Formats: sequence, structure tokens, C-alpha cells
Amino acid sequence: MIGQVCHHKGMNNTGDHLTTGTYIVACPALDERETVCSLDQAADICYSMHDESGSYAWVEDWLGHTVMEYGEVVDGIADMLFGPSC
Repeated sequence: MIGQVCHHKGMNNTGDHLTTGTYIVACPALDERETVCSLDQAADICYSMHDESGSYAWVEDWLGHTVMEYGEVVDGIADMLFGPSC
């Protein structure tokens, strides 16, 4: 399963059932969230999300630990709470 996308959900959906070795990649500005089975793939997707949006994106492991971040976390949280700034 290495490098394979396990499933894809939008930011507003819940119910991610993570198993050992899976990672959640999220970007509030794009309203995207993906679950993947490889840290290398998570890193690539996280960078792509950040590059496309110009905003905060992150990776969490199956234990809920943030293992990677791109962009300004404060701006990303503000975007989640108040919507993207003009």
C-alpha cells in the first residue's frame, strides 16, 4: 500500500479511521483533506497543497501528532475560522 491514496474526504467530513502508517494531509484554504499510506507521499501532497493555495497545510500521523507543516500556522487558523482574506 505504500504510495497509494487510501481515501479522500473534504475538510468538513469526519470519520477518518486511521491505522498504523497512515497520514492525514490537510489544507483549510483549499478545503481539502487526504489520507495516504506513506510519509513521502504525504510530504509531496502537503507541499503541493501549500504551493497551490499559498496558505497553511499540514500532515498528521495516525496518532494525531503533527509531523509536518508548510506556511504560517496563524494565517491558516485565521483562514479556518474567518475565511480566506482578500
